[in-house]
Amino acid sequence: MVISNSPDEYYEKLPSTEKRVVDDWNERRPVLLQSMVSKLIGDLRDESVPERKSNPYVKTLVKTFHRDHRAASTQASAELTVWRVSDDQFDLLKEGTVLRMKNLGIKEKSRDGFLQLRAGPETVMVPLSEDSKRQLARSGYEERRPKSLIKINLMSKKMDSCRLSNEVDVVACVAQIRQLDDNSTAIYLTDETGLALKLTRNHNASNTDPFQIGNAKTQIVVSFCNIQITAFDEIEQCATGTWGLFSCKTNRIDSRHEELVLWCRSPCGADTIGAVRSRLEAGIPVIGGLSNRHQISIGYILAVLEERGCNDFQRITAAIDYGETMPLFAEFPLHLIQRTLALLQSNELREFAQRVDLRDTPSLNAYFLNNQKLLHFSFEVVCCYGGDSSTLRITQVSLANVDALSRLLMT
Repeated sequence: MVISNSPDEYYEKLPSTEKRVVDDWNERRPVLLQSMVSKLIGDLRDESVPERKSNPYVKTLVKTFHRDHRAASTQASAELTVWRVSDDQFDLLKEGTVLRMKNLGIKEKSRDGFLQLRAGPETVMVPLSEDSKRQLARSGYEERRPKSLIKINLMSKKMDSCRLSNEVDVVACVAQIRQLDDNSTAIYLTDETGLALKLTRNHNASNTDPFQIGNAKTQIVVSFCNIQITAFDEIEQCATGTWGLFSCKTNRIDSRHEELVLWCRSPCGADTIGAVRSRLEAGIPVIGGLSNRHQISIGYILAVLEERGCNDFQRITAAIDYGETMPLFAEFPLHLIQRTLALLQSNELREFAQRVDLRDTPSLNAYFLNNQKLLHFSFEVVCCYGGDSSTLRITQVSLANVDALSRLLMT
């Protein structure tokens, strides 16, 4: 039977002798708890810290060495992983060093097209004589040095299929940084030529400085290693590259770096970088022009027309006022019509843009007429079969950057 639910009430009903026992316990309890906690802490300190077991390794790309320069075209590449690498082995694994290795292991499966070699403390590595270094140059080895943007643009246009041949180092000036979405950012690099390289990197959404350049965003010189060059961008008219697993930013300070720093700070450098930035923001390629397959235009949508296209398919065509006597006509895909409506919409017309029938040309024409904005269009040339003439198809639509266009016009 419970005498009381309240500790205080129960304590008051105890005889004096039992009260003294409770009071004595309340006084000793904090001391006992403190002593027990101190003992546990001491026991933890006496225990040995668990040792983390790991095997150090070095991973490097290697090529077969040919004494006969005529066999250089048959060179094969492999990925070499050296486990529990020794100091002597690490000192030998330098770029451009010719080694004879014994006791290598080979994995059954290749990765990314590369043969997988495995080495360890038992692997014997012997450097070859100085005479072999001359043969090394004849066998196709190039000492690591930054590629010029002229060379990188040519590589991007040629697009060699070999990953190693498209992996370069670059030293250049930052013209612009553009966040593509939450997980990718592009940096545009340029130099005295006015050519550009667009380097894209994927990253976590929390990474606000993926290229590690700090608060200064433009007109600074950066050095990047192991950048993977990709296909030339016909619309932006620049070489492109991606940030790979082995890509990194370096603190390289050499004569080229110092030369670019002086150029960036000069009036000529500031004007060139500003012109490149304006060209990119305006979306107007100046250097090299566009290929025969791509075109761009700045203008207003006058009307949309429904007509019969190639192979008798119904299509919607846009009439664009681009500053000439006659408008420009181009095929207008449905998904881009929806995007264009979203670009032009105001808060009052938001519901209309969402519920409009994309094939109701009178409604579309009324909407475009009442919501005129200067637009940037990208086109591709579409060839029709059966004798029909080529037509233009809109591939991208965005709001024109009027400020950048004005700056570009003044340069």
